[in-house]
Amino acid sequence: MPHPMSATVTNIDDLGPRIPIYSEAFAADPHGHYRHMRERYGSIVPVEIWPEIPATLVIGYNTARNILSDTAHFSSDPRRWQATLTEIQGNAPIMGMLEWRPNALFNDGVEHSRHRGAANYALAGVDLEEVRRAVEVIANRLINRFIGRGHADLLKEYAEPLAFEVLTSIVGCPAHLGEKVAAASAILFEGVDPETAQTVNKSFVDTFTELARLKGSQDADDIASRLLRHKAELNDIEFVSHMLTFFSAGSEIPKNWIANTLYLMMTDARYITTLDSPQLSTSTALEETLHNEPPLANYCAVYPRGPQLIEFLKDGDTKTVWLPANQPVITSMAACTSSPDVNTGDFTEARHNLAFGLGPHTCPEAAQRVARLTAHEAIDQLFDHIPDLAPDFPSGQMLWRPGPFHRALEGLPAKFSPSPPVPYVG
Repeated sequence: MPHPMSATVTNIDDLGPRIPIYSEAFAADPHGHYRHMRERYGSIVPVEIWPEIPATLVIGYNTARNILSDTAHFSSDPRRWQATLTEIQGNAPIMGMLEWRPNALFNDGVEHSRHRGAANYALAGVDLEEVRRAVEVIANRLINRFIGRGHADLLKEYAEPLAFEVLTSIVGCPAHLGEKVAAASAILFEGVDPETAQTVNKSFVDTFTELARLKGSQDADDIASRLLRHKAELNDIEFVSHMLTFFSAGSEIPKNWIANTLYLMMTDARYITTLDSPQLSTSTALEETLHNEPPLANYCAVYPRGPQLIEFLKDGDTKTVWLPANQPVITSMAACTSSPDVNTGDFTEARHNLAFGLGPHTCPEAAQRVARLTAHEAIDQLFDHIPDLAPDFPSGQMLWRPGPFHRALEGLPAKFSPSPPVPYVG
């Protein structure tokens, strides 16, 4: 948190060279990079989130808690930062994840409360039993497409379509619109060139505007309909912005949470049943993934309202550093919760979990419950019907998608004994 005095004060740029967290090298071994960061910099690290776009990465749990809770000194509105960017920087592929939008994620104060209230109202009406039934039906249908083959890409053939179909069902988005959103949502996380970004944004606007018109003519009880009915009286652009966040986070995060957890459960002996010991539970695996390989690894961007003097730890000593006004401060949920300072290796219940954020911009509790239920049920359905799932790739040779924010596999090949189709009603 901001501190008025210190014996050793420096600027963030004087700590050392900035580390690029968007590279393939970083994606291949983020935890090796986090260890290096702790040794060299402590809990505050100068990084680049894209070439020539500087930021500060917070990798200390307590430092992150202090910053994310300090709305007096840190804003979630990026517009002042955006105003300082060059044309090239402003068109960087990562801007789709950072640029201002009229929703709860990118606003403070009264506007944040207005948008947050609308989002909470829309999400609170989700029936978890209906979600569970939807996951079961969708999971069984997807499993039947590959169960007789004896092999599958569990990311592309299971986790990805399942997460998206569950989301479209609770949002109330018809299939013909959902298909348009699916490709655009994935592109948003990948980062694309300016021309493609414009095309993607236009696709979002057109699709969600059509959804708003459709819902306005119906008396339905789904996320989109409740959002439109809320007393905040969102306009078309605000509705589009909310839908963009629901679809990008609501599909990408569960998809990668499922895939990353399946990867853990297929490759870690603690999760493989033997005659000598039973496997650890799905709940434990999901929690371990949130601590060590969270689907959104580095995010929760905030912006110092002015130059801020911040306390941080290095080698057990308290130091201070000046953070420049308006420059992004990114929290590494992966580094903070995998740090040996807070990670005891006991994942039987949630502890020190930052995977869903912290402070006023924490992921709504209703959305967290839906994501957790979706992931848990999807994994249980898969292992119930295919208990001998095994990795179909050489040990340690999985590819991770590069990018400063997500922790996402390129694919998840698996092999198993071919079986007859699963009987189900749906």
